[in-house]
Amino acid sequence: MTTAARIQAPAYATPCVVACLAAAFSPCPARAQLLGAYFPVGIPGHESWFSNAMADRPRTAYDPLGIHAGAFVVRPSLSETFGYDSNVADTQHPVGSAVAETQGRVAAASDWSRDALNGEIGFDDVRYPQDAGASHTDWSAALGAIRDIGRDHASLAYTHVAATATPTQIGTQAGPPVTLALDTARASYAASLGRVVLEPAFEADFYRFAGGAGDVQANDRDVFAGSLTGGYAVAPGHSLVLVANAAHAGFTDRIAGLPAPDYDDASLVGGIDWGGALLRARATLGYETRSYSDARLSGTSAPLAELDAIWTPTRLTTVSGEISHSLQDAVAAGGADSFAYTVARLAVDHDYARDLLLQGFAQWQAAAYRGRGTQRVVSAGASVTWLLNRRVSVSGRVTYARSTDGGDGAQTLTHGFAGLTLAFHP
Repeated sequence: MTTAARIQAPAYATPCVVACLAAAFSPCPARAQLLGAYFPVGIPGHESWFSNAMADRPRTAYDPLGIHAGAFVVRPSLSETFGYDSNVADTQHPVGSAVAETQGRVAAASDWSRDALNGEIGFDDVRYPQDAGASHTDWSAALGAIRDIGRDHASLAYTHVAATATPTQIGTQAGPPVTLALDTARASYAASLGRVVLEPAFEADFYRFAGGAGDVQANDRDVFAGSLTGGYAVAPGHSLVLVANAAHAGFTDRIAGLPAPDYDDASLVGGIDWGGALLRARATLGYETRSYSDARLSGTSAPLAELDAIWTPTRLTTVSGEISHSLQDAVAAGGADSFAYTVARLAVDHDYARDLLLQGFAQWQAAAYRGRGTQRVVSAGASVTWLLNRRVSVSGRVTYARSTDGGDGAQTLTHGFAGLTLAFHP
């Protein structure tokens, strides 16, 4: 039984929904753009609301069985991608290169009837023969645990991420790639009181930047946040949620003569999660305000709004969409910018045959910065996956992104990729 399933044990309470809503508005903005792919859905505290929306439907004949080691199931995977990148350095004058990408992952999950202990480690190595300087290796590791206490659940999670940001990603700056190291720890306790769930949580995040152009270390920060989430199950699968969140960010790199951008942040968000056999939707609405410790910096605030939907018109097709507006911190932009972030995304996946999977997506993102104008990124992509058996799959994918940066040194960047991937699941 999966961790997510057991979190929902009470008949009416749905703490998994509560946890996901709290995470969606936690003060860890980089996850929404650059880091989302690095946070594993099987680790308590980092579950994705869309984790079952894409290609996660069970396929009895093709799902990897994993390796049983005592009370744990270990799931290793390795893939090799060969393709072409049209703009390796993400510049206005694109220079392309062949690309070889190697990805590996080992995940382990307990198979206990109560409690859970899950962990994983993975890497992503990208090599460009025509531009060795752009080659890089990213990696991540995570460990999470859930302790069942009657109908309540206590969770702990820790994740380390080492990732590379490029100018075509939202919240980044033009210029050379920036590397980010993030350590994050989260603790929560979900108390089930009949139809009501109360979940206090605490999270600490430590961001460290390197590379790029200019003083990207000015973005180094330690963020400490606490939240209290209340959920009320109107009916099985249907919940009302209210999330109160407070955070403090302290920037560790001081620049002489410039104000320190340390800030205190507070937000309140209310929402509804509506689940059904064909359509599941989540709508949230709230407000966030931020004040700076240095009087030379004016505070900022923004409404928070999000509408997510997962539509399953048939057992073979899933359509998922998202529209949201929030206040974020820049991943790696000079001056530790905050920005109002708006995103619209639509994704479709379809099982054309039992062993042939089709996927496609389109996305529009916009960032309005406090200090340097706007950035917009339009992207789209498609993939085809052929499941040869439980252990081997082959997939082809194409993606395209166009980033327009209206800040200092305004420029437009385009980025295209096409590749073929061979994946192994022992």
